[in-house]
Amino acid sequence: MLDGTEATLDSLRGRRGLLLLFARTSCPFSVAEMPNMKGLADACRDIEVGAAIVNQFEAADAIRSTYEEKAPGARVVCDESGEISRLYGVDAVPYFVVLDGKGRVAQHRSFTLPAASNAVRAMLGLEARRSRFAPAQGG
Repeated sequence: MLDGTEATLDSLRGRRGLLLLFARTSCPFSVAEMPNMKGLADACRDIEVGAAIVNQFEAADAIRSTYEEKAPGARVVCDESGEISRLYGVDAVPYFVVLDGKGRVAQHRSFTLPAASNAVRAMLGLEARRSRFAPAQGG
């Protein structure tokens, strides 16, 4: 973890599942999404789904200030070797993986806040939230 403690999937998982959010501070898209990742992680914990940001291929000392600024208080797992990313087939960031309560992959894909939020909702058997924007009509 970014705070120097060790973490396991069991220690991160909530009663109903786990959301892993993959990012890198060297990726401008990841940095732009960090506040959204933090907000979604907080919301997940409120519904008994654990959540953590998994930072790939960067040392804790090099990334600490970015997370303190963009996602203060977020649970950040340091995946310096890329072992966790390889385990879930993550080859680009930002990305998310939703694990159900038994640790099975329920959904995974490139991160957008609506996609990740709806993936968690689907895993819990809840209806997806609709976008507030109507799709454009082609003509």
